[in-house]
Amino acid sequence: MKAKRKWVGSVVAVALFGAFVSVGASSAHAQATKRGWWIRINKPKMEASSISFQIGTSKKDSRNWRTWKSGQRVEFDLPAAFRDVAQLYLRATSNPHDKNAWFCVFYKDHGVEHFEFDGDQDHRMKQDDSDDDCKP
Repeated sequence: MKAKRKWVGSVVAVALFGAFVSVGASSAHAQATKRGWWIRINKPKMEASSISFQIGTSKKDSRNWRTWKSGQRVEFDLPAAFRDVAQLYLRATSNPHDKNAWFCVFYKDHGVEHFEFDGDQDHRMKQDDSDDDCKP
């Protein structure tokens, strides 16, 4: 009887673990809603294998946000706390540092700023800015 309980407990633990892992993976790779600020990586122009992002409303209050890696979705929303801010500060660092990175920042339905760099680059943007190099 004890062996059967242990076995059932193990099955439940594995099932719960699998559920948590799949939820975490799906949210990390969720489709961009494009209801506020969002980013699109220009995959054909990417040489870097990853881009690290810092985000804030200014350089002073910026913080590490995420690292995009080759193979992940190329479109993703900014965190909910920043999705509708009037002004956005974004700093990006390519990895390897000497490889080119290329992506666009959008606000809802229009391109706001494109980043094309090797090493690192930062921009401060407003919702009504526009960049013709970025088409939704």
